[in-house]
Amino acid sequence: MEKLIKDIRYYASNWQNVTGQSLPVDVESIYSMLSNSYIYIGQRFALKLREFNFYLDGYDHLYINLTTVLPEHESILSSRNVENWLKFVDYGFSQENMKKLKENEQKKTICLITKKVLLEYCCKNSNDISTVNKVYEELVSNGENTNILFKILL
Repeated sequence: MEKLIKDIRYYASNWQNVTGQSLPVDVESIYSMLSNSYIYIGQRFALKLREFNFYLDGYDHLYINLTTVLPEHESILSSRNVENWLKFVDYGFSQENMKKLKENEQKKTICLITKKVLLEYCCKNSNDISTVNKVYEELVSNGENTNILFKILL
């Protein structure tokens, strides 16, 4: 059953994200150089996608796990199944490359990683692809000034 997206969060690990291993940790634990503004990127992305009625296949939370285990910019859908309402996608990104980025570049990089993960693992058709690209462009252009429509459901 499809579910309207609710949340996108970021985690980190320098170990394999599989059952039997520890859960991924807060991003700052491994990527301490990353500005904490990354948190709001996921929130904005999810809220804007929700505005366009973006549905996920059987879950409503997407957790992107930045990891040093995978090769740079490679991603996999994690086999870890903590709860049926969330999915982890592991995305390879080195600490060294994160250190090289200024805060504004970090924001753009996290936004791009989010877009890539959504396109690869969450889009079911050309309309979904168009929506993700549209939201990405708006977030990159407007950042913190992105207007978000809140819907009150009665």
